[in-house]
Amino acid sequence: MTSSSSSSSPKKILLAFDGSLNNLRHWLPKHEPEIFVDKTITNILKLHFLAGGDIDNKRNDVPGQICLYHRGCGGISSNGFVRLFNLARGNLKQQTVPMRKMLESVYEKGDKIYIIGFSRGASSARKIVTELQSDGLLTASGDKVEAPPIEFLGCFDTVSMQLSPRFLRFNLKTHLLNRITRSRILGEKGGALPSIVKKAVHLIALDDNRFRLGFSPVYMDSADDRVHEIWVAGEHGDCGGQYFRKGMPDCSCKCMQEFLEEAGITFLSNEDIDTECLKLDDDPGIQIDKKFLDIAPDPCDKIHTLPLESYRPVATVTNEKIIPGGTVRIHVSVLQHMEAMEKLGTPYKFNPGLNETELVVVGPLDKPLEAETKRFKELLGVRQSRLLRQEPNWIAVFVVILISSFVFFVFDAPKKLF
Repeated sequence: MTSSSSSSSPKKILLAFDGSLNNLRHWLPKHEPEIFVDKTITNILKLHFLAGGDIDNKRNDVPGQICLYHRGCGGISSNGFVRLFNLARGNLKQQTVPMRKMLESVYEKGDKIYIIGFSRGASSARKIVTELQSDGLLTASGDKVEAPPIEFLGCFDTVSMQLSPRFLRFNLKTHLLNRITRSRILGEKGGALPSIVKKAVHLIALDDNRFRLGFSPVYMDSADDRVHEIWVAGEHGDCGGQYFRKGMPDCSCKCMQEFLEEAGITFLSNEDIDTECLKLDDDPGIQIDKKFLDIAPDPCDKIHTLPLESYRPVATVTNEKIIPGGTVRIHVSVLQHMEAMEKLGTPYKFNPGLNETELVVVGPLDKPLEAETKRFKELLGVRQSRLLRQEPNWIAVFVVILISSFVFFVFDAPKKLF
């Protein structure tokens, strides 16, 4: 790893944990809908490149800033069976152990640490924070720093599926008792964010409907003033960015980028990125085109959901319990998507949990938007009343069936029988 700053100057270090199976080798942009191929790199890898990172972690192109990237769980081996085994096992040490080694090779006391992750990579990001708080961190010069401060923790839709007795016990309760996944499986005591974190942002996929299939988000503690937990439109991959059509994923990517910039991370323009950073050293033929690093939010674009009805609870959480009446923060791009779909005549099928939730619409950096909140609630009301009108009145249906049966047996049946 080549540092872009002198050893005497404090530097910024960005750790980027990718999602399950996600990596450049297997997720080059490709769109072939006829064979159900729809993929691209995630928001994690995109932000890593834009912050000056190199795919092989060998160079950094932003002065005073180092970016360290690790592929997703199961994405390390070139052997498909090994990848699937590691994916199923889901051990976070696949990411946290090598990332700690890379961090300790460049970190010096006074450096600022920033951490981002997607999916199980978000679990790894949160897990390594708890480990840094409890175990401290060795510097490149061999000294130990207890509880090194974390400037920023950014997570795209944290999920944590691991083959461990502890996780399986929690996950079984989630399935059978409709409970949320507790963050203690990541080492967060009582669901609390470790005290070394100065600010945390958690973007959650509003429309993922695989709650009982293990895609239960690991909520952050919304009662903590350091936490900004914001809901974005779409499913898990729309939030973290792994689809070729990336208008909606770019909404969440832009949201996270704004928070990172506010916290001190510098981003390059596409033109300033060296193409050598975008290709694998051991396979130069695998390279991503700069155009796929554009962040171009488009709330009018499609979202990807399965035909299921197992929606996740739209809620705020503290002490690993849902807060009754807690105010959920909805990103403004959700409203923009709803309005765009209404104009197209294809109404957005939103998470039904929104109807029972206190909410506020927020813009950049989690700023509440009063007018947009009012519009959102009005649109929700219109959609709900429309659904109620479409919903059959089962009492009326039963009465009609009863009367029809009576008429048949009194007037028609005798004619057919006799």
